[in-house]
Amino acid sequence: PCLPRAAAVSARGLTGGAAARSPFPTPMLAALLFDLDGTLVDTNMHHAEAWARTLAAHGYRIPVERVRLEIGKGGDQLVPALLGERVDAEEGEALREEVGEAYRQLVAERGVQLLPGAVQLLDAVRARGLRTALATSSDDAQLDATLGAAGVDLRRHVDATVTK
Repeated sequence: PCLPRAAAVSARGLTGGAAARSPFPTPMLAALLFDLDGTLVDTNMHHAEAWARTLAAHGYRIPVERVRLEIGKGGDQLVPALLGERVDAEEGEALREEVGEAYRQLVAERGVQLLPGAVQLLDAVRARGLRTALATSSDDAQLDATLGAAGVDLRRHVDATVTK
């Protein structure tokens, strides 16, 4: 039901600090990890469109709604799911490298929206003495682009950030 203690400890020391200073009774949880995309910021369509554009640039015309069904898997699973194992073996690395730039262009053009209550949730959890972490499979450049386009640096509302 909650993070295993070993997982919480290994996540960059998230179990120490704030929980010990809390005025509340010792919590069952010491830390919470929050996924970024689709949980705190509304970026699923941006990711789907970035993949559709990248695939189209390589000659693969796949409707964005079909791509959207695969969002959340990671590129290592998305490419074979859409194009098959052979194409993944031959072109997967190039596609995964290029999609990041397409995504950064999209968020710069359109911006992104925080999901309602995202900042308040992060702040409320920390106020209760739980350690918090922002977790994303994005690299640092993509995270910077997302948070810049959102206009709020969520890293200021958590204790740690874990990226790719």
